[in-house]
Amino acid sequence: MSRSAYGTGLQGSGDSLRHASYHHFCLTGADIEATVEELRRRNVKILTEPFQVNEISRKIAFFADPFRNVVELAEVI
Repeated sequence: MSRSAYGTGLQGSGDSLRHASYHHFCLTGADIEATVEELRRRNVKILTEPFQVNEISRKIAFFADPFRNVVELAEVI
């Protein structure tokens, strides 16, 4: 996939979108705050604290796994 196929709408993604692979995947759960606290207790690198996105009726957060894959957590609000 060429660089131009990604457009310019995903600001802040850095070079991660230059490669033909996934950027991140999402897991949905019932209590994102508790999940983030449990991940933190297990020394998982939290990339963003939970925040609310009203436009999609979700609370989301991001963390990195041991292989530096980005994982999104989502909770329907």
